[in-house]
Amino acid sequence: MPQITLKQTQVKALSALCKASGETKFFVAKDQGAYIGANSAGKSLVYYFAGCNPEKDADWYDNAHDKFGGDDFGELFSAELLHQVAASDATKLVCSVTPNAISFKAYS
Repeated sequence: MPQITLKQTQVKALSALCKASGETKFFVAKDQGAYIGANSAGKSLVYYFAGCNPEKDADWYDNAHDKFGGDDFGELFSAELLHQVAASDATKLVCSVTPNAISFKAYS
């Protein structure tokens, strides 16, 4: 099961980007790599799943295909989750992706 762990500083950065323009959603996507991120007022911030960054990983396409399958996807989630985790004492937020679900869990 593919996972990405965001540090508290990364969660705060995504939360701040969403708050800056009132954006209410963030996303998990697979197209040119696989990542979690947010767009706001022409700015975007993304964090890539391990091995799935086209700018850094030579095998990003095969890695993303192996972890997530062949189809591209994009799922939106409430930015309120980011805001809550950013304001909490959590030290990280883990996003897990299965064939049937995307889940988030904060850890202290």
